[in-house]
Amino acid sequence: MPDIPMSPAGTTAGAAVEPLTSRDGVLTLMRSSRDVAEWNRNCAAVRDANAWTHGGKSAWYASMLTSGLFAEVAADWAATQEAER
Repeated sequence: MPDIPMSPAGTTAGAAVEPLTSRDGVLTLMRSSRDVAEWNRNCAAVRDANAWTHGGKSAWYASMLTSGLFAEVAADWAATQEAER
C-alpha cells in the first residue's frame, strides 16, 4: 500500500494531520488554497492520494464538484484581493 499523503490540520504548529483520503483532510487542504494554481495543485494531490483507493474513480472528485466548495473558496480569494486594494 502506498504512503497516504497528509494535509495540515489547521494552522496550529504541531497539530495533528488528516490523511487526504479522509473528508476532513480534503476539506482542510482545499480550504487552505490561496489561489487557482494552488487549488489545482491541491486537487492533484487529493486525486493522487485517492486513485489507488477507488480504482481511479474516486468519490472525492464528484463530491468536490457538487459541494460548492470551490465557490466558497473563490469568494474568499475575491474578498482577500478586495481587502488588499
